[in-house]
Amino acid sequence: MAEELDFEKWEVAIGKLILACSRVEYEISRLYEKWMPTRNYHADSYLGRYDKAIGVAKTSLNRGDLIAERLVEMKKFAEYRHIVAHNPIHYSDETDSWYIFDSKGQKPEVNLNDLVSLSARASEVAIDLAVLLRIHV
Repeated sequence: MAEELDFEKWEVAIGKLILACSRVEYEISRLYEKWMPTRNYHADSYLGRYDKAIGVAKTSLNRGDLIAERLVEMKKFAEYRHIVAHNPIHYSDETDSWYIFDSKGQKPEVNLNDLVSLSARASEVAIDLAVLLRIHV
């Protein structure tokens, strides 16, 4: 039988991932204001905003390649953010572990160990990206 579900560990990892993505969402909204003032930020999909920001970074920003690289990485984390924000934690008899997956079956699943690693890296990238965008936008 799997060890008891430790909600505190899940909460910390999920919270860190969501906050990292929120930090980047704010920076992307600032990028829209400066570089795409006629475009409606809310009209673009959540992940579509990353694509627009990547395009602006590559074509208009100093250190744009590095910024675009970080945005691409954050977009991957944003996909996990969507999974953990909109789906419950499930138990698998097959693996004797807890995990979160997209109930529509379209996205990858994530267990606690993976989520801890993902959220730590997302936090690092979000801070780095926020600094880069504050300096170069």
